[in-house]
Amino acid sequence: MSIRTLVSVQTITRIDPIAGADRIVLAHVLGWKVIISKDMGLAVGDRVAYFETDSLLPETDPRYSQFMPRGVRHMAFTDPDTGETMEVSGHVLRTMKMRGVYSQGLIMPLPELGLDPSLPVGSDITEACHVIKYEPPVFTGRGANRQDKALQRAAQGIIGEFNAPCSKSDAPRAQTLTGIWHELCKLEAVPTVKVDGMSLTFFFDGSELRMFTRNYEVDPTHPDWRDACELAHRYFTSRIGGLSVFDIGMGMCVQAEYAGPGINGNRQKLAKRDLFVFAVWQDGEKLPRDEWEGSFLAHAAPEINPWEYPLADSMDTLISAVDGMRGRITPNVLDEGIVWHLNPDQPIPDTVRGELGDNLCFKIINNSYLTKHHL
Repeated sequence: MSIRTLVSVQTITRIDPIAGADRIVLAHVLGWKVIISKDMGLAVGDRVAYFETDSLLPETDPRYSQFMPRGVRHMAFTDPDTGETMEVSGHVLRTMKMRGVYSQGLIMPLPELGLDPSLPVGSDITEACHVIKYEPPVFTGRGANRQDKALQRAAQGIIGEFNAPCSKSDAPRAQTLTGIWHELCKLEAVPTVKVDGMSLTFFFDGSELRMFTRNYEVDPTHPDWRDACELAHRYFTSRIGGLSVFDIGMGMCVQAEYAGPGINGNRQKLAKRDLFVFAVWQDGEKLPRDEWEGSFLAHAAPEINPWEYPLADSMDTLISAVDGMRGRITPNVLDEGIVWHLNPDQPIPDTVRGELGDNLCFKIINNSYLTKHHL
């Protein structure tokens, strides 16, 4: 599942009361929990449209007019079919906490969206709902306080589409994986700290080091990317017999989170910009950590002892354990969450591969982090 499904047909599996609340209840969909109004008249077993967090409900669609008074955000959006870039605006769904419980996403009845209530569970209805993923501006500060300036700055460095010989950096949330959770719990995985920054891919094509964001190839000499490219050259060069050897070899891709001042608001309060390697690929195959070069390990996202967050625990137990996690990147500062990377050398069921794709990883985000930063 390489492209994120933002809106899907799902079944309400459970409804819990909320202490001290008379008009709202907590509905369970997949591994998510969503506050809904009792007036909606929904019950366990009902098919509904579930909208994930980060969904932008377009301001121009009358089906979402009730949400616009809660706040509207703007972003540049490039149509994947036409290549045309336009500005879109709408309400963005974020994690919220009310009456002491977290609510993530939105539930709407299918008929309210003009959709057939008999659609199969699991159907991707993102396009039918006219929803896109909200992508906030990455670069902040340096006088680029307005969103449009930050977007223009980034656009100047784009030189093509993402075509590195590896998967785009992406990891589904654990809450979407209830159907395979029992299989995931039997597999060997390496948990690492999720760093809040910008995902970059470095690829050596035999003649030059190429550089990609999540969706685009960018010019490594452009001001927004030059520092990251220089860090890659410095970090990933080894000394062998008095010679300097660049460790990103032919056909190799290194993926790292680029974080620090001026990037995503530097929510983890890093003193300087840095790279945190989270994946290494060779000829299209993801390598286990024990096959990484030493220079990649020296600048890797911090690894966590698997016994601290065992997959054998229930999903709710793990989500609760990650909530409030702090100090793994910066002392006393909330961490964004954890990514579990499956060992690619072990037998992995097709059902798991089908959900995780070639990245073979998934994540749990720290709910305290999400609510603190209104994400």
